[in-house]
Amino acid sequence: MNCYLNNLGIVNALGVGKDRVCDALMRGDSSGMVVEQGWRIGRGARVGRVTATLPVIPTSLAMFDCRANQLLLAVAEQILPDIENAIRKFGSERIGVVIGTSTSGIGEGEAAIATRERDGEFPAGFDYSQQEIGRSAEFLAAALALRGPAYVVSTACTSGAKVLASARNLLLADLCDAVVVGGADSLCRMTVNGFSALELTTEALCNPMSRNRG
Repeated sequence: MNCYLNNLGIVNALGVGKDRVCDALMRGDSSGMVVEQGWRIGRGARVGRVTATLPVIPTSLAMFDCRANQLLLAVAEQILPDIENAIRKFGSERIGVVIGTSTSGIGEGEAAIATRERDGEFPAGFDYSQQEIGRSAEFLAAALALRGPAYVVSTACTSGAKVLASARNLLLADLCDAVVVGGADSLCRMTVNGFSALELTTEALCNPMSRNRG
């Protein structure tokens, strides 16, 4: 059995959509890699920030509201015609969702804890489940009205590769006829400070795979 990636949605610091991202990548556009304060105590951090306007999480799915899920929704909207075609062809119960993430809504949890320390209570609308790692797939399945298997793979930097392998396994096992597969991470202090503690960060622009790399 052959498995194919039928379409691709993408949003990151290079832009929105595969054409824009490819163009910016080929031009070496590093304008999205900015130094910001507030991520590390007493030091700046160079981060890749998505500046595009992201879709609003529907009120009916407010318990899933976090930036990582907004990123997922933005990507899913780019391939929505393909998803709708798959639903018509296979039925929603035969379409799975496999998502990779390391952060989920941890950024919202960090902000909520800071508000509680300052004001004595969590902000209105904060739900602990926003930061549960396994919620991203559940959110996307609900947003797209898909009823097949839906789960998250969270294995740090290998999550993105493993979701593709996991989706392929669902197809080979005849548990699904199509799978929406992808991943999303949003900026948060946990990740920035974790890599900083490992001495893997720099405020200067990195230059990997280049003859001019330092």
